[in-house]
Amino acid sequence: LRVALGGHTEDKHVAYLQSVMQSARAQAACADGGTNHVIPPSYVFWAVGAMHLLDQQGCVLPEEVLGLLQAAQNADGGFSTGKGLHSDALQTLSAMQLAALLGKLDAFCQPAHSP
Repeated sequence: LRVALGGHTEDKHVAYLQSVMQSARAQAACADGGTNHVIPPSYVFWAVGAMHLLDQQGCVLPEEVLGLLQAAQNADGGFSTGKGLHSDALQTLSAMQLAALLGKLDAFCQPAHSP
């Protein structure tokens, strides 16, 4: 599926979505500095999904997105909106959808090892 919005309008959408990703990177850098806030996986999924609809997936670096997802992943395997917050189904679903969209689902679906 490709959405054709036409020249100037499409450029504005792409510019906005790129700013969303820049914000996600900046907040991830702050999270590494000890704050508990990360960009929710659902927010990143919506931005990357929109880029795909606009045929702009080249603007998204899969490894960078995986880093954003890893910042939101908890020890229980789920994802949340911040470090130390409870995992929730929406954020976990969004993270899995995003990983699948990027062809990187295997990065988060490793078999559990028994002790």
